Amino acid sequence: MGSNGSDFKIKQPIVEKDYAENISASESWTILESDSSAVLIDVRTPAEWSNIGRPDLSSISKTPTFVSWLVEPDMAINSKFAEEVEGAGVTDKNAPIFFLCKSGKRSQDAACFMTKLGYKRCFNISNGFEGSASSDDNSTDGWKATNLPWERS
Repeated sequence: MGSNGSDFKIKQPIVEKDYAENISASESWTILESDSSAVLIDVRTPAEWSNIGRPDLSSISKTPTFVSWLVEPDMAINSKFAEEVEGAGVTDKNAPIFFLCKSGKRSQDAACFMTKLGYKRCFNISNGFEGSASSDDNSTDGWKATNLPWERS
């Protein structure tokens, strides 16, 4: 059994990687549900959160953190990303932190960035919110396609 009381055990960070590892949406949910220190950070844009949907962690008494990695209109890297993450209360550098975007690229970049700032367990949700086949309705991976809780505002 993992130290957080679940059967799923998070691997220790791999030294040669810039972040802990890629993880599926389902695996991240299992850890978010069982580890009280685990955090989900959605790095998409406000337009994506409102138009496409956003993860809903209310059933496990948590709230996702929403901080854009890229800012509109230029889609430049958010120069205040770390400051905004920490301002949202994500300050435990040993807690598992799961980064989520549309398909896994921006979240990977954010996980790498925060790892370089000393956060030790940054995970990229590799198929993102919409999944790898996000252009059609037959995606079988990603947050929405695996039927994890989400909402549209």
